[in-house]
Amino acid sequence: MTELAREYGDGLYALADEENLTRGAELVHLSPSSASIRLKKLEEALSVRLFTRKRDGLELTKPGLIVNQASKKIARVLEEMLSELSPYTRLEKGILRIATNYGASVDFLPDDISEYLRLHPEARIVLEQKASLEVVQAVAAGRADLGVGAYEGDYPGVRFLPYSEDRLVLALPAGHELAGKDEVSFAESLAYPFVSLTDESAMQRFIFEHARKAGSPITPKVQIDNQRLLLMLVSKKAGIAVLSTRGASSNFWPGVRFVRLPDPWAARHLRIAVNQSPELKGLLTDSFVEFLLERRKKLSS
Repeated sequence: MTELAREYGDGLYALADEENLTRGAELVHLSPSSASIRLKKLEEALSVRLFTRKRDGLELTKPGLIVNQASKKIARVLEEMLSELSPYTRLEKGILRIATNYGASVDFLPDDISEYLRLHPEARIVLEQKASLEVVQAVAAGRADLGVGAYEGDYPGVRFLPYSEDRLVLALPAGHELAGKDEVSFAESLAYPFVSLTDESAMQRFIFEHARKAGSPITPKVQIDNQRLLLMLVSKKAGIAVLSTRGASSNFWPGVRFVRLPDPWAARHLRIAVNQSPELKGLLTDSFVEFLLERRKKLSS
C-alpha cells in the first residue's frame, strides 16, 4: 500500500483534480506520456479502471474515487509522520541547533561559538534568533537542541542553567537633555524621537511591546538591521535608542552617551534552556552546554 501511495501520490491524483491528462501532468512536472504510463501501471496493479477517458478529459470511476481519496489521506499521514520525526532525524545528523534571543546572539554567543568550533572543528551549528519565549518553546518541542534567552520562570520539560547577565541601556546623542543623568526611566525616554533596529530583532520587538504597555508606542524615525549603524544614527542626533550594555561597550562612539534604564525588565538574566528528555538531546548538546558553563565561569572569575 505504501508503494501504491507513493506512485499515486507522486502526481497521478493531479489528473483527478484537473480532469485532464495534459494539465494534470504539467502540475507535477511530468510529460503526458509519462503520466499515462504511470496511470496504466497503477490500474494494472489494482486490477481496476480508475478513469473513464472522455473526449474533453478524464473522469474518475467509482474505484478511482476510492483510490484518490485514500491516496490523499495516506499522503497527509506521511507528511505528519515526517514532521513528527524531524526532531529525531535532526539528532542523527550531528547538527547543533541553537535558538537564542537577540542579546545573546549578538553580544555573547559569537565569541563562545567561535571558541567551541576551534576546539571541535567537526561540529556544525545552526543559530536561530527568536524572542525569549519562542526560544524556550523551540527547545521544549525539540526544534532546538538548546536555547539561550531571558525567559523568566519555569517551563514544562525544560531545564534552565545560568548563562550571563546583561542590561538594556539608553543610547543618547552627546548634548541631549537626558545625557547628563545617571539613569532615565523608559517612560521618560518615550517623550523623545527614537531610532531602532528592525522588527526582525526579537529584542526590538520586546522594547516596542513595553512602549505599547506604557501607553506610548514607538514610531521610529529610522529602522536599521545593524547595531553599529544604529549607534551612528544616534551620534548624528537622528534619535535615541535602546540596546544592551554589552552591545554598547563593544562599540566606541564619541558622540554617544549611554544612560542606565532602571526599569526591572531592563535587567536581562540570560539562561541556557535544555530539553529534559534524553530522546531529544542532540549529539553535541551536553558538550556545548558544558563548554558554555565552563567558559562563563572563567570569564566571570
